[in-house]
Amino acid sequence: MAPFTTLIARLQPGGSWSWVRRAYRVARLGGITVAIYGAGKTAGHIEVLADPDGMRRQLVHSFVERSFDPGERRTMTPAVHDEWSALHRRVSSVGARIVVAAREHVAAQRSELRRRIAQLAREAQLASDAPPSSQAARAAEDADEARAQDAYWAAAERRLSGQWQWVVTNSQAVNAFVTPYCPRCVFVLEGLLTQLQPTDDELAMVIAHELAHQLHDHGSRTLQHGVEGALLQLLVLSLLDPTGLLELAVSATMQLGSYVSRRQFDRECEAEADATGLDIVTRACFDPVAAARMMSKFVELDPDRSSAWLRSHPLAATRLKRLLSQSGRIEADARAREHCAHEQLDLRAALRALYERSAPPTVAPSAPRGS
Repeated sequence: MAPFTTLIARLQPGGSWSWVRRAYRVARLGGITVAIYGAGKTAGHIEVLADPDGMRRQLVHSFVERSFDPGERRTMTPAVHDEWSALHRRVSSVGARIVVAAREHVAAQRSELRRRIAQLAREAQLASDAPPSSQAARAAEDADEARAQDAYWAAAERRLSGQWQWVVTNSQAVNAFVTPYCPRCVFVLEGLLTQLQPTDDELAMVIAHELAHQLHDHGSRTLQHGVEGALLQLLVLSLLDPTGLLELAVSATMQLGSYVSRRQFDRECEAEADATGLDIVTRACFDPVAAARMMSKFVELDPDRSSAWLRSHPLAATRLKRLLSQSGRIEADARAREHCAHEQLDLRAALRALYERSAPPTVAPSAPRGS
């Protein structure tokens, strides 16, 4: 009995073997977390594979309802506009052109990287014939980096492939969004179209911004960022014995740090989506300067001047300044728009024809659907 009592004493806080107890707690919490995550992911895979279309319809319906604030839900029923409605036809026609341009943007990135990889391979071959040098090592590192970037854009190419779905809800909020839970689906709220009344160039910027989120996989990366932060908190707190104030202080500090870190990551994603979106708009032969001015309408709706580190989006005025600067550089670069000389006229005519196409005499919002 004495050896057992001695062992227990050593494992207690302050004992010489207390680190064993803490290590076991870390391993146990880590194992439980991985098990819960794995079980949830497996269940989700089974449910999706059992009825992919039905699951997608459920998810779309869920996010349509989430696009309404509680006040709206008390006065109106969440619904989506029929594909023949004027608002849906406008979003889908502009969106279809933006999807093509986004794919072209990714293809151009990959083409440039492949050219770069081939060039570096030639340089590495020449360097291999000479005595070992830092130049050869640097060429090999550059080639590895280029291959990693090509893999990144290859994944973006896969995310943009397939048929895209445009969901225009009857919510009067001013917003548009994508979500990793509904790949290749863009939600546009009616309030954005009716209250801001965007031009074709401005609507193209909104849709291109959302596609850029999907292209860069911001949704999944945000989820991963949150999981990593939560796991880190679990591991650190598991090292602390429950001694009251110390654990409370550490927990509060880590939660605040995690919140600030998530907000910073969100703002970086928004800035990246703005920049990539404007490049896509330009490739689609919309006016980049007019598209950038879409953000000026959000400036009027964004009176909040709270501390930047508390916000999920940069200030609209800051975003407008960046976009106008970028659009000015694009306008100064004749090569960026040389392919649009005739295509832009054809694009305007095609969009106008789509808007003027006769629609059924009565079109009302219908129940959410998945296709």
